[in-house]
Amino acid sequence: MKTTLNSARFERLPDINKVAQFSFKEDFECFREIGKVLHNFDKLDKYLVTLLHTHFPVNENELLLDVSEPNSRLTVKQVFNIDEVNMARLSPYSWRLADVHLGKEEQVTNSNLIQEYILNDLLPENVYVSTDDNDCFQEVSTVLSRFGNLYRFGLCLNLESKHQENMVLMENTDVRQRIQSLELIEEINVDLKNSVQTSWKLNEQIVHLTSGCTTEYESYCNRYCPTRSYCDAPPGTGEWYHGSESDHTGAVHSEGQSSYHRRK
Repeated sequence: MKTTLNSARFERLPDINKVAQFSFKEDFECFREIGKVLHNFDKLDKYLVTLLHTHFPVNENELLLDVSEPNSRLTVKQVFNIDEVNMARLSPYSWRLADVHLGKEEQVTNSNLIQEYILNDLLPENVYVSTDDNDCFQEVSTVLSRFGNLYRFGLCLNLESKHQENMVLMENTDVRQRIQSLELIEEINVDLKNSVQTSWKLNEQIVHLTSGCTTEYESYCNRYCPTRSYCDAPPGTGEWYHGSESDHTGAVHSEGQSSYHRRK
């Protein structure tokens, strides 16, 4: 059966510049309760709490996909139409839990709740989505509802290789190309004035920042492209590739470089 994706899963999510940012004073109790739920289900190391927000529109039958190189310090996410990718090779990566009570479909695979996907090949062996997460999702949703945070916070997988002690994944967004790039930086170097905290690892007493995003947008190609020749084309004039054309997943990686190019 053909997969369809409803654009409504991104509705009611605020733009990053208008989002209600995390406040330790206001949100700690909510996070503490979520931490208790994750602890009770033995999921503290599996899931992070994530700030729900948007940088650009993701339309019907489009998805946001992590197409990073394994073990790379650079994480790359970009938008694809579902006709450009093999859904069987993708796993859910992050979820909005506002509507977990709707329908009979398992929550972890409900496409109306999934905010982002990741290539199966990029998942560590010990990180996978399973049906026993459904009850956990339901209880986290109940906590978020009680604190009025169903459209502020969700859950995402904790890819430990990308979340290191005293390091933060800092995201830059190219709104024009609808591509996000995240790099590991030392937490002490995070520019708090021009960034927003976006994900946290919890236990019952501690909230640890794992990622954030800058509010000062910059072209992806200005930051990472070794040659401008691939990327000066207007949007829609080419395709992004990763790997070989015979192994098409929607993006092509330029050999020897941690960058992704639009081919004319």
